[in-house]
Amino acid sequence: MENNTLQTEVSATETKVQQSEVGVEEPQNENNTADQVEDDQANSGASPEEEKTEKVKVQPQKDYRPAYTDEEKRHLQEVTDVCKTEISEAPVRYGAIPFGNNVVISLKKFVKSGGILASPKVNRVHTPSDMKATGESLLSHGSQHILLVISAKVAVIAGIDYERFANDSDKDKPFPENALILVLLDGNGRINFLMNLPIEEWPEIYAVFPSSDAAGYYNITRAFDVINTKVTVWKSQDMVLKRLLAEGTKAHPGWDMINSLVKKGYMYQAACELATLKTDRVKKDEIVNGDANDTFIHYESASKIFEALKVAIGEGKDKTLKTKAFPMLVSSLWGKLSAKFGDDKATEYFVQFIDGLAENKVKAIIEAKTKKGKPSRDEQRKQILEQEFYTFVGAHSLKI
Repeated sequence: MENNTLQTEVSATETKVQQSEVGVEEPQNENNTADQVEDDQANSGASPEEEKTEKVKVQPQKDYRPAYTDEEKRHLQEVTDVCKTEISEAPVRYGAIPFGNNVVISLKKFVKSGGILASPKVNRVHTPSDMKATGESLLSHGSQHILLVISAKVAVIAGIDYERFANDSDKDKPFPENALILVLLDGNGRINFLMNLPIEEWPEIYAVFPSSDAAGYYNITRAFDVINTKVTVWKSQDMVLKRLLAEGTKAHPGWDMINSLVKKGYMYQAACELATLKTDRVKKDEIVNGDANDTFIHYESASKIFEALKVAIGEGKDKTLKTKAFPMLVSSLWGKLSAKFGDDKATEYFVQFIDGLAENKVKAIIEAKTKKGKPSRDEQRKQILEQEFYTFVGAHSLKI
């Protein structure tokens, strides 16, 4: 009897295992309600409508390797072979220090030991003022940027012709035979500036060889192109970040407000208008050299009004506050009150106005859409806000 019972239990267990292996599911507890099933699906990340057998589509990984012709590959392989040899011999030839698959070279040490620095013949011209500003910054603050060099052998095989720097005291002399020459791909303006100084006055300045591309080739001409063209010039909004970094905890909170709003998707000008209650962006020179107390003279008022606007209008997908037109009008209308009543009273009135906007007017502002033959979405929003403002002014007998 006991053996029969044991066999029955084993058979039942084997049946469950077999069902699991072939994907047969056990029936759900009949007491489970539809709500419980839906809750279980929600907890597991599925929706009631999704099929359990749905497969996740895997996006193919992007191939970042540059496409080369066979002829280009043959040439690049020649360049690569020479470049690898030069890098491997750089510690002996150029006093370099190995660094992964690359080397770091002290250009000051290289020149002091008799090496020559050269510039590509085909290179952009640095204006005297640009070169002076960069060079003096280098002397004041040190070299904070690794430069890029290749040896003369690599330059020759890559087809890059080179010459002495314009400020080189030996610029009219030919290169000595068998001279050790490094050609600058990046940092030509800085080195040309330093050529005016005795080598003892040079700061420590370092360089590396270029890196290979995703296909494994040292494409020197392409590297020269990339470092000079794939560069994003700092905009005014980036200068705000620079000032925050420079001043740290002493920075005016207005700079942090602008930076925070830009990070949240606000246009730079809109962020400036909301933080300053002025009708334009903060220009680059004002960010770099201006007195923050002048820039943010209305900051306390701006903060209070922005908080009221966030509650009334919100920061949703409609982007009412995030584009420049609406905040510009806010600044302009508040300015009319300020000119008459001063900042504090004007802000009190304006917050009261924003808080009192009717729901249907707020809805009309948020849902405004541009249609053919009709005013733009921004114009519609401005018209509604301006009409409501003057209605408020009239109702409170505020003469402006």
